[in-house]
This record gives sequence, structure tokens and C-alpha cells, in this order.
Amino acid sequence: MNMLPNLHHQAYGVLRSRLEVFRDRLLSPAIDLPTLATQWQDLQSYFQAEVLGLTAEGLGSADGDQWQSLQTEIYKTMRLLNTDILFLKASRQAQTTEQRLKIIDDRLGQLIAYCQLLTDN
Repeated sequence: MNMLPNLHHQAYGVLRSRLEVFRDRLLSPAIDLPTLATQWQDLQSYFQAEVLGLTAEGLGSADGDQWQSLQTEIYKTMRLLNTDILFLKASRQAQTTEQRLKIIDDRLGQLIAYCQLLTDN
């Protein structure tokens, strides 16, 4: 993908950074689920306010199609991640918690990779 408009580049760069910080906190040995849930809400708020409102304006036809496809995948993965976090909060057994953490880590990795595709030129 060619150069994204500066607004897009900045929004995906910040989203990527926030996802990386969230992932680091998720994988820390002293995980605090209530704090993690609050941090997730903050991350989601940023996504909704700054990323979902972006448009294909200023992108060529091929770049616009590719951007739209990645934007759709990011949106879907964020929704799935939200569900996974809800399940994590509800998990009662250590094995279930570990499974949920692995799924969440994988989804965060996907999101970071999507953002990287959009910001690395």
C-alpha cells in the first residue's frame, strides 16, 4: 500500500502502540482483570473515536480497496477481542483463563500486524 494520509498513519500508529502496551500488561505475571478491563475500554474508545471515522478519501482506488479490507478486519477482530475479554472476566478456572489469555494474545498479535501493514511503507 502506498502512503496513507497523515491522519490515517497517525491513528493506526497510536492504535498499534496502545495495543502493544495492552498486550504487555495482559502478559504480565501480575495481571489485574478489573484494571485490564478499564484499559480495554479506553483502547476501544480510542478506536471508535479516532479509527472508525477514517475514510478512503485521498486514497487511490487500489489503495482504498486494500485499506477498506484491512479496516474491516480490524473492526471484526476488535469485536471478537471484546467478546474474548468478557469471557476472560467470567472465567473461573485457571485452565480456562489460560486458554482465554492465549486467544486474546493471538488476536492482539493480529491487530498489531494489521496496524503495521498500514503504517509501514
